[in-house]
Amino acid sequence: MYLIYLVLYMKLIFMPLINDDHYLAYCSIILTVSAIIGAPFWGTLGDKFGFKYTLFLLIVVDLGCKIFGLFCHRKWNLMLMYFMLGFNDKGILTIIGPGLIEIFGLEMAT
Repeated sequence: MYLIYLVLYMKLIFMPLINDDHYLAYCSIILTVSAIIGAPFWGTLGDKFGFKYTLFLLIVVDLGCKIFGLFCHRKWNLMLMYFMLGFNDKGILTIIGPGLIEIFGLEMAT
């Protein structure tokens, strides 16, 4: 929900702070690119270390990213926050399906 809220209300939240519409569009592009990079990274990590450890690591990194987001008032840290959000959000989508199958089995997870 955090990412959806930030994407929908990006201009309302950050235009008074940044005052650069093109830069906010670049942040959206970075969000998409980081999601593309995050999917194979988290998938490989999940295959290597297992679902539970990867999910725990993902939750800790995501929490850190969202706490970092509270202090974003400059251009460089706003771009970094959107990169981390896309990277982590795609990670959850990548590992949750195989993880549920691992925990509950194929019949129960589908």
